[in-house]
Amino acid sequence: MMPCELGVKIVLPVIRGAVASELNNQHGLKQTQIANLLGVTQAAVSNYLRKNRGTAFNLSEDKQLQNIVEAIAVLITKKGSKQATRLKICIFCKTIRKKGLLCETHKRLDPNATKDCELCMDLIC
Repeated sequence: MMPCELGVKIVLPVIRGAVASELNNQHGLKQTQIANLLGVTQAAVSNYLRKNRGTAFNLSEDKQLQNIVEAIAVLITKKGSKQATRLKICIFCKTIRKKGLLCETHKRLDPNATKDCELCMDLIC
């Protein structure tokens, strides 16, 4: 399994869940509004907010990742450029990889992953 595959399967739901929570709690948006902004269903937003989806990492203690989530939420609510939003999402994913947060998940999901795999770390630009 490649780092970008893990990004799509693991990190993207984490980002969506964190941004959905930020939009709901800090910006007062309803689930249907969040769904429209994130391009997902209202049911998906409900799952994110109830922590049934997008919970592979606990972001509550990582201020750097929280700041990125907050920036993404602001860009979305202020109708910032899609390019700037995409860049922040990429920065979030790179930060997760750089911190090694994908490693344990990777090893759990892919029995062929070697114990000394550092591919994510090698890909950080």
